[in-house]
Amino acid sequence: MKGLKMLLTGLAVLTFLGTSEVMAKRGGPYLPPADPVKVKEYCTEIQPLYQKEFQLRNEIRSMIWSGNPNWSEVESKEIEAAKLRVEMMKKAQEKGLPLPRGMKHIRRYCGW
Repeated sequence: MKGLKMLLTGLAVLTFLGTSEVMAKRGGPYLPPADPVKVKEYCTEIQPLYQKEFQLRNEIRSMIWSGNPNWSEVESKEIEAAKLRVEMMKKAQEKGLPLPRGMKHIRRYCGW
């Protein structure tokens, strides 16, 4: 009985540590402040690009999971998605917006 209590206590502590680490990472790194007007313009401008890139990622994922993917088609869709990401980053730079680590935090800026 004592061993079971120790095991359960140990599992509870590990679970707490694991969830607290996840919650701490969820907040993510600090995002530099940006001009709200520029952010709104940028988000409006790139939303169709972002949606197309999201659609391509889902298509690529489903193609790969299909079991027998056409790798040349996967490659062409990956290239198209990468071009969309570069275009979004280019537009961010043109607006003077700080986007740390590429496009990873765009959803936090735009609120999507």
